[in-house]
Amino acid sequence: MDEINDYLLYNYFTSVSFDEWKITINLYNDYIEDQNVELYGVYVDGEPNLHGRYYTLQSDEYVEVELSELVKDVALLEGDLFFGLLGL
Repeated sequence: MDEINDYLLYNYFTSVSFDEWKITINLYNDYIEDQNVELYGVYVDGEPNLHGRYYTLQSDEYVEVELSELVKDVALLEGDLFFGLLGL
C-alpha cells in the first residue's frame, strides 16, 4: 500500500487509502457437485454475516462476498485474513 501511495503522490499528487476500497469476490461453484462453504465477517449477497453461516452452492451458482470494514482492518494489521472455509 505504501508503494502505491508513493507512486500516486509522485505522479499524480494524490493518494488513496485502503478504507476507500470496496473489495468484492464472486465465489462461484464451477463443479458438478454441490459445494459447501462457511463465511463470516463479510457481506454475502448484500446481507451482513458476522458470526458465520453455511452456504451450499449448487453447480453454476455463486454468492457475492464483500469484505467488511473489520475484515479489511484485520488484513491491514496482520497482513492476511480468513473469512471462510470451503469444502465442509
